[in-house]
Amino acid sequence: RLIGAMVTDLLEETTRRLAEAKVTKPEEVRHLGRPVAAFSGEMQAFDAAVKKFLFDNMYRHDQVNRMTSKARVVVRELFQLILEKPGTMPTDWHRLADGGGTETTARVVADYIAGMTDRFALSEHERLLNFEK
Repeated sequence: RLIGAMVTDLLEETTRRLAEAKVTKPEEVRHLGRPVAAFSGEMQAFDAAVKKFLFDNMYRHDQVNRMTSKARVVVRELFQLILEKPGTMPTDWHRLADGGGTETTARVVADYIAGMTDRFALSEHERLLNFEK
């Protein structure tokens, strides 16, 4: 509903601005010197309030920040371990690599890790770290 309301507001405000400017051709829009497509003032205020709420209560929440920091460590350590020992990847992935520490292998490892679910990444991290010890 929120997205629907925002889209409707954008369309209505853009239509209002086009009518107000008496625009009939694309070139006229380019020469207006101001944006035509935008939210209404009311929706701009609402959008700012939603963004502030999300940043304060979700994006920058302590628990989210801790989880994000842990995820960075897991991904960084996974990348370093697998880059040094590409044989720890499944055979199909290992075949694409050309040895430890190379640029090609780095790209393969990055793609391999990018395709992991969170749960699998944590599992592989645990498996490889225990394998290293």
